Amino acid sequence: MVACCRRRKSTFHTGTKSTSVGPDHPSWHAVEDNYVYIHNAFRNHLEHIIQLSARNSPKAKSELEKWWEILQVHTKVEDEIFMPALESRGFSVPDFIHEGHERLATTIPRVMEKVPGPEAGAALQELKDALMQHLDEEEDAIMLAMVNTFSVDELWALDSLIVNPKLDYCPKDLLVKITIWWFGNISWGEGWALLKNFRTAGSAGKLPSDQWQKLVAGIPALQGLSLEEVAGDKLLEGKSPVSVNREGDAVDPTPNTKDAADVKDVERQEDDINV
Repeated sequence: MVACCRRRKSTFHTGTKSTSVGPDHPSWHAVEDNYVYIHNAFRNHLEHIIQLSARNSPKAKSELEKWWEILQVHTKVEDEIFMPALESRGFSVPDFIHEGHERLATTIPRVMEKVPGPEAGAALQELKDALMQHLDEEEDAIMLAMVNTFSVDELWALDSLIVNPKLDYCPKDLLVKITIWWFGNISWGEGWALLKNFRTAGSAGKLPSDQWQKLVAGIPALQGLSLEEVAGDKLLEGKSPVSVNREGDAVDPTPNTKDAADVKDVERQEDDINV
């Protein structure tokens, strides 16, 4: 596995401050990568950049550019996939989430101009303040909304869109770069959990065509693409079996029950292999 947590001299972030949702939720593993582990990688890498800048290291600027490149990918996925998917299910994304993205986007050009230089410290602190506030807010508001709005397999299906080569959110060369960066900026424990989630993601998130259509119907960035292009190898043949309630009405499959158990089975099998 790629070496993790090589930077510990500055403040090192693990876990989440959020109390709205945690590991006891059946969908936790399907959201912790995108809302805990990668968030901590952004936090820890920026702490490292601040330390480099304080030492007047020439690497501070290039590291900041790398940090911003990866954050832009993360933000684009949220803006074009996750947020519209939530909105299509009736969740109103709070204004402060969008404002957080805008604040980061307007702050970074000023920081780039100041690093390196005598005003770099103050500029980087401004960026850190914006980042920390935004990530905490996302973990409180969006992570909870994701687990309460989508089934486990829907969450893994949404996650699969990030690396779908047909969608070009994360081309192969950039995926390799992000993966190395990710493992290099989180703790050993989170790195191990992330690796297990990567393995789970390979088999989870497979949906029949009707569920895929429902999932992506409210995502404008995916319109005009065929379901085969969007779903890739996550597309199951056939349609979902119809569930019936006590009144005899057809209802959608219940989120976070059977599919959560299926994912747990996969994780148990992987743990058995790793023993």
